[in-house]
Amino acid sequence: MASRQAGSGCGGGVGVTRTYALRRVLEHGVMGRDELLACCGWPESVLESAIRRCLASGCIRRVVDGAGYGRLGYRAVS
Repeated sequence: MASRQAGSGCGGGVGVTRTYALRRVLEHGVMGRDELLACCGWPESVLESAIRRCLASGCIRRVVDGAGYGRLGYRAVS
């Protein structure tokens, strides 16, 4: 379990899962995959896994940018 939580960025603290950290980050607003990679500092495969788990549990949703750019992002479900 320690290897899952090692490192810097989101979810790097003791006792914080990556799915929890991802949900908390997205509570601040919609973010795209590239923004999440930069913010969290996780490897791409780890981020994709956390996104899949959060989508499956229903704590985040996919959204399309409302500015007409068609950019895909994610947001926390309240």
